[in-house]
Formats: sequence, structure tokens, C-alpha cells
Amino acid sequence: LKDNGEHEKEQLQRMENKQSSSNRLTQDEKALTGTVEMSIYAKYIQAMGVYVFCFYIVLCCICQALLLGTNGVLTTWSDDQNRDDASARDFYMTIYGCMGVTQTVIFLSKEIILYLACAKASRLIH
Repeated sequence: LKDNGEHEKEQLQRMENKQSSSNRLTQDEKALTGTVEMSIYAKYIQAMGVYVFCFYIVLCCICQALLLGTNGVLTTWSDDQNRDDASARDFYMTIYGCMGVTQTVIFLSKEIILYLACAKASRLIH
């Protein structure tokens, strides 16, 4: 047998638990699992603009090609027999520098394009 004080404490605790769960300002979130349907992606790309999306993909490919190109320049430069000559150094540094600047400009441009396209899509969808 429980004494009267313990019984009252249990009842009070149960009442507090009920009140706290019913008076909550927020509710627990449930995580959704699964995959996003392709139609959702298509709707988002359409809202961005199909041509803008394709242009963004082309710019991504150009950036990757420039990255590969700069690695190729460094490889060729390190394999060059005349790599210590000032003229060879200037030649490779010029090519490497131009490719780096071009890559930076294209990368920045593609990110601005993506930002603006996503902002447009968000306004249209929501």
C-alpha cells in the first residue's frame, strides 16, 4: 500500500504531464523519408527557366574543364626539360594564371546565375 502523500504526488505528476503536453507551443516534428519525385525537380527547373538551367550546367562543365586544364598545365610544366628557364616559367605561369582568372570569373558568374534562378523559382512556386 502507498501512503496518501505518495499517491497525491503521483496524481499531481500525471496532471502536470497532461497539462505540459496539451499546452505546448510547439509540436514534435516528424522526419519524412523517401525520395523526391522527378516531377518536383522538373517543376523547379521549369520555374528556374530551362535555358537558364542548361546554361548553368554548361558553365559547371567549363569550370571543371578549366580545373583539369590547370592541372594539365602544371603536369606539363613539371615534365618540361626547360622548366627552370625564365621564358618557360613565364609561359606556363601566364597560361596557368589566365586559366585561373577565367575559372574564377566563370565560377562567380555561375553562382550568381544559380542564386538569381533559385530566387525566381522560389517566388513562382511559393
